Amino acid sequence: MTYEVLFDTEKQFIRVTFYEEIVYSEAMAAVSDVSRKAQELNCPRILSDFRDARFRLTVSDIYELPKAIAAHINTTSFRSAQIERAMVVSKNNILEKFKFFEDITFNNGQTNKLFHDVDEAIEWLLSKKMRSKRLGQSQRSFAISFKPKLISFSRVGLPVSSSQPRY
Repeated sequence: MTYEVLFDTEKQFIRVTFYEEIVYSEAMAAVSDVSRKAQELNCPRILSDFRDARFRLTVSDIYELPKAIAAHINTTSFRSAQIERAMVVSKNNILEKFKFFEDITFNNGQTNKLFHDVDEAIEWLLSKKMRSKRLGQSQRSFAISFKPKLISFSRVGLPVSSSQPRY
């Protein structure tokens, strides 16, 4: 497997283009490299272009991949839930496996979206960037203004008897 890692300085995302056949061990090596690059650049947005790649991953490999990705990412300054990944695949690729991967990553608390068009993937990543900035601002102001309130609950409309409680 061959892959190329580029950083778009203008749009602030990492682009990884994969070529040839991909097997699990090589995919994990790429994940490790890209995770380090994301930390180095302080960039949580990754576009993975698989249009020129062929996969030799089993269903079991695909099922385990999000957990392994999270383990690699969590060794960096990021957490796996902070990384936003867009995957671009050709229409000839086995779409069911990619959709399965997308579902598994979602179930593992990760953000990953599947695309056929590179421009749509980039647009989505950039919208995630703006959303992250807005959420970051609102989370900070929420943390500052948050004041817990005590709420008491009581049963309303139930007769109260001193001899036996009614349920």
